[in-house]
Amino acid sequence: MIEIWIDELTECLVERRTGLKRETEFGQVVITEEIQRRLKKQGWLFEWDKAIGITEALRIKGDSEIQGLISYSIKEGYVEVNLVESNPKNIGKNGCYVGVGGHLFAIACYRSALSNGDGVVAMTVKTSVINHYREKLGAISYGRKERMMIDGEASQTLMEKYLKRWYTTDVQEGEYAREFI
Repeated sequence: MIEIWIDELTECLVERRTGLKRETEFGQVVITEEIQRRLKKQGWLFEWDKAIGITEALRIKGDSEIQGLISYSIKEGYVEVNLVESNPKNIGKNGCYVGVGGHLFAIACYRSALSNGDGVVAMTVKTSVINHYREKLGAISYGRKERMMIDGEASQTLMEKYLKRWYTTDVQEGEYAREFI
């Protein structure tokens, strides 16, 4: 179940201490056992080397440190978010960067749009964040109360906020993957 806190929706990542806006980049990443050990040592909670589907890393442009990870599967007409986590350094009111959670969901919306899913993203969330996701992400519940989706205007808003430079050209051109090595 998904439970990442969405602190703010920002145009990029914002350094909490200084207010400095930091441009980001993202792409597919393979989490090896070595990388997983490093993540665990840094305090990451999930076993990303066992994540289902495609895993993408969010980074500050030009910096190799991972600021957030998202794992998703491309389904018929939507993207299913399997796992999402922010770098432990970004968690809480004293975290380093603001905007990681929203950015990760924007990536899922973007991948959905590129995969003919019209930006629709579905996920199963913990009940503690249902109202929070409604408010911050514009997500709606369907079926069981823990099932939520981001679609339509909410998806468009996230993509335009975080990914405008990619979204406006890539979706039209059908480009899919950027990959980190």
